This record gives sequence, C-alpha cells and structure tokens, in this order.
Amino acid sequence: MRYILGHPVMSFIILSIAAGTFAISAFGSLTAVFVRDVLHSGAYLFGALGSSIGIGMLIGGFGVTSLARRIQQKAHLVNAGILLCGIFIGLIALAPNDWVAVAGCLGIGVGASLLTIAAMALMQGQVPAELRGRVSSTAMSLIALSQGIALLFAGSLAVRFG
Repeated sequence: MRYILGHPVMSFIILSIAAGTFAISAFGSLTAVFVRDVLHSGAYLFGALGSSIGIGMLIGGFGVTSLARRIQQKAHLVNAGILLCGIFIGLIALAPNDWVAVAGCLGIGVGASLLTIAAMALMQGQVPAELRGRVSSTAMSLIALSQGIALLFAGSLAVRFG
C-alpha cells in the first residue's frame, strides 16, 4: 500500500480501473432492466448489446497498440478509456433507442478495452519486479470491491436518479 499511495501514477491507474469497473458493472447489471423497461425490447437486443461490448473490446484491443505508439503519456489512454465509457453510457441514457444502445455498447467496449489494457501495461511497466505481485493483487482486490459495490447499489441508484 505504501508503494501505491506514494506513487501518483500507480494510484491514478488503480483508482481509474476501479472507477471504470464500478461504472461498467453498474451498467451491466442494469442492462436487462433497461432493455425491458425503457427500450421495450427482449432477449435479442439484450444479446446484441452484450455482443457489441465484446466487439468493441476487440476493436479497442487491436487499436490500443497503435495509439500507444503515438502518445507519449500512456496514462492518457486510461483517461481516454474512462472518458469513452462515460460518454457512451451517457449517450445511451439520453437517447433511449435500440440502435443508439448498440452503438453505445460498441463504444463502451472500446473504452473498456483502452482503459484495461493501458492500465495493466502501465502497472506492469512501472512497478518493480519484487512488488509486482503485491501491487497487482491489491489492485485486483480494489477492482473486485468496486464491482461488488456497484452491483450492490446499482438498483437503488437507478431508482433514485433514473
């Protein structure tokens, strides 16, 4: 913990992954209800949204290498991933339409891929080898905790904020 808290880039990366995981987990847990109650659709659209996220992650995974070569500060890819996820979640919420939801999920997948791949690569490159296991396990614990909190509170937050 001392290394993580004393290293600003590492703190940022781990908190960014946790925040991104929180947002994606809350979105994912409410997708079925959104499809049923807001979009008035069924299992086919629900499957298409999940598939779109997966396709977006593949696209982002293939594109992150070429983006990383062009960007000097690799942490900006983490920022871009969080920003893309937020923009596309907001787009889906503001324009409840089947096609907008599919395109938005594609964008969420790209953002999640940029966030995850860039953050993990930075973490592996920045952390000394003797601390890598402890830092990685701490990061994974925080990610799992944020996912659990998102799943626990997503329903009540959706009821309260719409």
